[in-house]
Amino acid sequence: MHSDKLGKEKMFEAARVHQLQALTLMKELEQDLYSHGLDLDKLIKENEDLKRKLEVAHKA
Repeated sequence: MHSDKLGKEKMFEAARVHQLQALTLMKELEQDLYSHGLDLDKLIKENEDLKRKLEVAHKA
C-alpha cells in the first residue's frame, strides 16, 4: 500500500516537472516570436492560451 502511494506521488511530481518544462518552453517561444517581430498573431494567441492553462494546472 505504501509503495503504491509513493509511486503515485512520484508520478505526480514528474507531471509537475513536465508542466514546468512545457511552460518554460512556451515562454521562451513567445519571447522569440516577439523579439523577431514575426507576424504570427494566431500562433502567439494559441501559445498564450496554452501557457495560461499550464499555469492553472501547475497551481492546482
